[in-house]
Amino acid sequence: MNFDSRGDRHLLPFTVEHRAGFLAGRILVRAGGAAVLTRSGQTILWMLTNLLSRQYGVVHELIFDIPATVTLDGIALFGSEQKLAQTLSTTARLINDLIAVSEFDGSDREYDVLMSIGAAQTGKPIRTQFSLCAWGHGWKAFIGGENSAPLIDQNDPFADNSLGPILAACLAAGEVFRILTDWRGERNGTLEPKAISLWSGTFGRRWDDVPDGRWTNGVKLPAFYLCGAGAVGQSLVAALCLCKRLSGHAVVIDSDVLDGSNHNRYPLAHLKVGQVRKVDLATSTMRTCGFTADALHCTWEQFVVGSKDQITDPLLVADAKHYRFPLVVSCVDTNEARHAIQNCWPRLILGGSTLDLRALLTRSDPVSDRECLKCGNRLRVRPTVEEEFVRWRSLSPSDLDSQLCELSEDQRAAVVDYLARGKCGMAGQQIIDELGRRSQREFAVGFVSLGAGVMLAAALVQLALDDQAVFLDGDAVSLNFLNIKIWSTDYPRQPDCDCLEARETIFRKLWPASGP
Repeated sequence: MNFDSRGDRHLLPFTVEHRAGFLAGRILVRAGGAAVLTRSGQTILWMLTNLLSRQYGVVHELIFDIPATVTLDGIALFGSEQKLAQTLSTTARLINDLIAVSEFDGSDREYDVLMSIGAAQTGKPIRTQFSLCAWGHGWKAFIGGENSAPLIDQNDPFADNSLGPILAACLAAGEVFRILTDWRGERNGTLEPKAISLWSGTFGRRWDDVPDGRWTNGVKLPAFYLCGAGAVGQSLVAALCLCKRLSGHAVVIDSDVLDGSNHNRYPLAHLKVGQVRKVDLATSTMRTCGFTADALHCTWEQFVVGSKDQITDPLLVADAKHYRFPLVVSCVDTNEARHAIQNCWPRLILGGSTLDLRALLTRSDPVSDRECLKCGNRLRVRPTVEEEFVRWRSLSPSDLDSQLCELSEDQRAAVVDYLARGKCGMAGQQIIDELGRRSQREFAVGFVSLGAGVMLAAALVQLALDDQAVFLDGDAVSLNFLNIKIWSTDYPRQPDCDCLEARETIFRKLWPASGP
């Protein structure tokens, strides 16, 4: 199967000429005994394998240099084998049957990137231009040069919390992508060590510069609606399910089946899954990992006006009958869907999304005077057929050639004929419509989607712990994988949005005991 059929949105920014300059895509992943004996180390290794195997057309070969050890329980959401090395190999091949996977044989080969999990290993020098290390545990993640990794705590009190390790895998996969593709011409730039805390939403240059948070054995999340089980929604599910002793109930709502051309961003999908319903994949994974979950194969709007009989949580059922939705996690990818959620005025909305190499987390609390989910996600006015026809006819011959350069001769002729004759229903009109849909596809890559998902997971856990940390104290948190920085921002309500009036007329009736 060609990688383009499984997901090429991570390749959209690159011209054919730029892609020709990609490095070969040969990655050596190493970890020592101190790392592979911990849940944190094994979680990083499995998720990094997951992410790198989805960089179709970029990563072509994975080589693992790790000590023989048993795979710990609950490390792999799929592909688990008794031995860790085999688990990683099976996982990679389940995701991408075009990738070459092997164990390090000590040969004097050259590698594009050496990625060490934990401290770099001593021994025979490896021929590579780029040598990095990554680590994470608890709420913290780290990425840096070969010899900059923090010490590994074998008695890690945060062993059940896999959020930091998952983020570390994201950071590592992001650096591999940046180096191999020469993203924005910065391949040879020096990587400054960076540590990030998902507890405080802060970053620093050293591991000890950022705080860890707290964790209790047996965290029960508040029941929530998960709207959208695509890339970010699956990423949230994966992040929650890789933590130990988490529990809770989710109502997962999505009307789509898995899009086979988007597997570069689906962390739960692999070649044996097929085109199943997104809600079924998400809820089956959650149930396997100790959660309870309801699968609703419909849109949010259909759910709101339809029967609530499929919801099994009695408190959610009681509220839903009165159109009250206490906690909604929005992972939908269109502004129309975001508006539909906000129009129901849930008590609290957490939103996860991506923009280029930024993962975004938003918090919409109607009690505050900050922006709602509609304020920051305006509806796009789409051109009519007539307006598109006029725009295409106004193109210069050179611009028209540029727009049609990837089409066949017959397709080009059909477009030219349509622009000359202008009759609706012609083949050329259909081709132009398809080109318009393609142009609206946006760049997206798996490690950014997973970054958004792990931030959502951090916010939900902090809600459960009743800690007013950064994810619950600001309007938006951004994690930029280009410069590896995280920051929070407050946005006031937009004066031309109807949310202020609706808050008084709708929200106050639904939630009379909430706020001033």
